[in-house]
Amino acid sequence: MIAENYATKYSKERIVSQKYIVYLGLVSLFALLISGCDALPDEDTVSLPNQFESNAFALHYPQDWQYQIPQVNMLFLASPEILAQEAGATITLQRSVALSSSTDNLSGALQNYLERGPLRADRNWELIGEVETVELDTYEAVFVVVEGSENVGTLPMRSEIYVLQADSGFYFIFTLTAPLNQWDDLAPTFSAIRASVDIRE
Repeated sequence: MIAENYATKYSKERIVSQKYIVYLGLVSLFALLISGCDALPDEDTVSLPNQFESNAFALHYPQDWQYQIPQVNMLFLASPEILAQEAGATITLQRSVALSSSTDNLSGALQNYLERGPLRADRNWELIGEVETVELDTYEAVFVVVEGSENVGTLPMRSEIYVLQADSGFYFIFTLTAPLNQWDDLAPTFSAIRASVDIRE
């Protein structure tokens, strides 16, 4: 009888112990998931200590990124990887005189840009999804995603393209480009930079 009571008590204690271990395991897993989520940056936590300003536009960008002005009213931003001649992220913001003189609506401006740029016959890009209408700064903009590469067999890339018309009447083109395999990691930085864009015309 005593042996049976002991066995029953031991069995109950073992069940409680196993439940406790499962409970601790679930708590630990939940804690890991929470900490993992916290480790993923969003646009509000991305640091953009640097600022570029001109009469036409301004934006903020991360430490160690650098910019060039390849032509009047065009900003080219590059991540440290690009500067080290490796695959990385680039951003351009441009006030386009050519588009402003050749079309009178956002859809036409976007189509002209795509035909002259990524969708040109000698390049290897394609549209992903439909053209969307979004807001950039305080302006209505058309937005599209293209994926591909400059030449067949080269590194697959993704580019987000925004076109808006400022109060001055000029069209602005804002593009974010990175290798496909880096896009998810760069998305919060891209989002933060996009949110900082200030069109000044």
